[in-house]
Amino acid sequence: MPDMKTHDDVLARRVRASLRARACAAAAATGAMVFAVGAGLLMPLALNAAWLAALPGAALSLLFASRAPRALCARARPAQEGRPAGRILAALLALTLLGGCVLLLAALASLAQQSLLPQAQTSFAMVCSLLGALVCALSGGAGVCRLAFALRFALPLLLLALTAGPAVTQQGAGLFPLLGMGPGPLLLASLCGLCAAAPALMLLLPPPELTREQLAACPPPRAGFFAGRVACGALLGAAMLLALSLCASYETLRGLSVWGARMRLTCAAAPGGGLSRTALVLVQTAALLVGAAALLNAGAQALSLALPALRGRHAALAVSFALCALALWGLACLGLRPLFAAAPFLIVPAAIAALGVGKA
Repeated sequence: MPDMKTHDDVLARRVRASLRARACAAAAATGAMVFAVGAGLLMPLALNAAWLAALPGAALSLLFASRAPRALCARARPAQEGRPAGRILAALLALTLLGGCVLLLAALASLAQQSLLPQAQTSFAMVCSLLGALVCALSGGAGVCRLAFALRFALPLLLLALTAGPAVTQQGAGLFPLLGMGPGPLLLASLCGLCAAAPALMLLLPPPELTREQLAACPPPRAGFFAGRVACGALLGAAMLLALSLCASYETLRGLSVWGARMRLTCAAAPGGGLSRTALVLVQTAALLVGAAALLNAGAQALSLALPALRGRHAALAVSFALCALALWGLACLGLRPLFAAAPFLIVPAAIAALGVGKA
């Protein structure tokens, strides 16, 4: 007769490992989002103080992550998503996550076009970014989360190592004036940067490989289990923005009009500088790609909860891919200005979903 205690211990470890991997994916997506939003939205407003303006968004991501235990407990109960209110909240959650995915894919395309693919057209760079995220997402939500878990130490250490040297050699010349263009633009940038907390909402959804019975048998960890990992990811994104502020002067950042150019370190030439900058771009590319793939999977999972007709294995992922492709095609035709104008409003469905999921 099998040992029930051993079986319960194995089940508890499996559930905890899945939740830990999911939290690492949310941390990676949050850090990538803070960096992308900071370079695209905050830096034109606050210049060298973009890292400071990103901190309110990082704090909001902690609040979103702290609601994960309550949402997971609600998912463990008998079907809540069949109610109309639950479907509406799931649709808002899908809109938020897929909107964040589009923003990360656009950031990845802009960075690649400025560094890895300098002769490529914008549409080609966006197609490559979208296909890369799809390839990662096809492994399933569990595959992307495990990839993020495997890179949980490698990516942060590489990013810090590649940015610490140039930032120290510049002696902080670009850090002043601290408030960028003044307190008013800094406050506006902080409000715009709140949308960077959207990826933390993926923690409100259970890992796709776990069943409702498994979630009910093993209560989720406390809020600190999720919030601590998301905090590390958000602070890493803010540290990347701080490195940009240290390596680029006030006048240099004001003159950079291209999103991808603002995401790169502009430090003086040094032996091995080209190699280190290339390595930094590759690590940034990997971080943005993992974050976009995690949001694509989470958005597809939320969409399947909102629309029961998409409960097939790849149906929701195909619809999510089509929506992201349509959005990127519109950005390729109209430019990135509509994305920057709409991104701050992403916080509206995010806040509604964060407050409502677990109650409906």
